[in-house]
Amino acid sequence: MSINAGNLEKAHTDNRRVILEYNFPTSSVQQFFIKAAIPLGNHYHKKRQETFVITSGEGKCVYLPLNKHEEPQGAPVVLHVKQGSVIQIMPFTAHAFLLEPKSTMMCFSSIPFDPENPDMFAYRLEI
Repeated sequence: MSINAGNLEKAHTDNRRVILEYNFPTSSVQQFFIKAAIPLGNHYHKKRQETFVITSGEGKCVYLPLNKHEEPQGAPVVLHVKQGSVIQIMPFTAHAFLLEPKSTMMCFSSIPFDPENPDMFAYRLEI
């Protein structure tokens, strides 16, 4: 098939954000609507590469590369992000976001989201 098409549908909501999502056979896309300035993420992926685009608002992103044994490789880096910022997170990179309420962002993921195997491993970062 040369094209896949679909619609974003509500995947999750809590006191921090609303997530709309669409899974393609080989990737996925999510849209985040930020409800409160509460950290998001605080995890890393072993397989998934993610590209985030801040579509409105602003805040911070912190990231920390890890080795295959979950050991930090350097010190955490804090980025100030705003509308138009694009951040690509590679596998084995712990990451978290703290965005202002009413901010929005898109995430393009290199593999589809699978609730049975989310490829998501907790790693707390201060933000």
